[in-house]
Amino acid sequence: MKKLISVSFLLYIVLNCFSCGESTDDDHFDSKVILSKVGQIELSLDSLTANVVTSYFHLKTDSTDYFALLNIYTNSIYLYDLETSLLDRIISYPEEGPNGVGKFTNVTEFVMDGDTTFFYDRTKKVLYVSGADKELLLKHPFGMMNPESPYGMWGDWISKTDRNIYNLSGAVVKYSFQDIPYGLDSLEFELNLMTNEVKKSFLPIPIEYVNGSWLTESLRYYRVFDSGDRSFIYSWPISDSIFVKAPDNKISSFYLGSDKVKQRIPLPQNKEKVLMDFQRKASFLYEQGSYANLYYSPEQSLFMRFAYSGVKDGQVDANAPYADTTLYEKYIILGDENFNKVGEFRSNQYSPNAVLFREGYIYLLRNTDDEDHLVFDKFELISNEN
Repeated sequence: MKKLISVSFLLYIVLNCFSCGESTDDDHFDSKVILSKVGQIELSLDSLTANVVTSYFHLKTDSTDYFALLNIYTNSIYLYDLETSLLDRIISYPEEGPNGVGKFTNVTEFVMDGDTTFFYDRTKKVLYVSGADKELLLKHPFGMMNPESPYGMWGDWISKTDRNIYNLSGAVVKYSFQDIPYGLDSLEFELNLMTNEVKKSFLPIPIEYVNGSWLTESLRYYRVFDSGDRSFIYSWPISDSIFVKAPDNKISSFYLGSDKVKQRIPLPQNKEKVLMDFQRKASFLYEQGSYANLYYSPEQSLFMRFAYSGVKDGQVDANAPYADTTLYEKYIILGDENFNKVGEFRSNQYSPNAVLFREGYIYLLRNTDDEDHLVFDKFELISNEN
């Protein structure tokens, strides 16, 4: 079964994994801090669990921290005790019936909030809310043909902003390949669990997009929610800045980029020639740089942004664009509580799909060929200033 899982995940791995070389001192650029490796944890996987993280959640209780991992093959969540690195329990969910939450897929995301668990699959456009004893509390279909629906992936895709009020991330993918007009809203949503009412939440698209025509991959953002000052922080693929939305909807931008990341550009005037040619489209997309996952640790007042440089010109394999890990670089960019850039590190050996902040340490998921474990390297953040 493990081999079957590995084969079925091949495409996912190709699109999401990066090179696995060890860090060296040369990886530390002009940084005010250093990431110093101080340990490692391994989480054992059973024969039904793949070593690729498609969706996870860091569950913190009064007594224990858990790494919650979605298993799409068993429609379940595996809870690992981070103190012992042992599997604590497995929570299985029905696909159908009165408490069914659908079949989990590679694009199913989940969040755990006390006894409540939220599930969303962007291909089905249905939000499920499961309560204690896996009782289905809410099933909200947004409509398969409705372009104004949550995107439901990447970062804090659903965040509790008030009592019974949750904010869901969206995307402007319905504007793919079209010229972006000024003032376009990116379709965030607020959901009231008491009334089941859904309404749009304000978030204008960055000015860098306006009057350009973009591939779908450029129109999806990552975000985090700072529950302290109740602001949302966004990482858009094309911008070297992050954007902060205050509770009063005021938007501010702060540089948190790298000069190692190639600029991402809109489609050319003859975009049809790009879109209709598989190899040309792949080259256009993957030769450009991109900003990606965004993480936030309130305990450490630290922002972590992933980015990658873009594949070397003329060397994109359309069928496996990230297979040759010598053709591009991946970076971690760190920012402090005031959004000042404090660090930049080459991170080819780590996956951007899972980061843990725990007890003052940072845990990065290492890309490995080990099918039986998830391996997290443990880092301490040390000042690099005299």
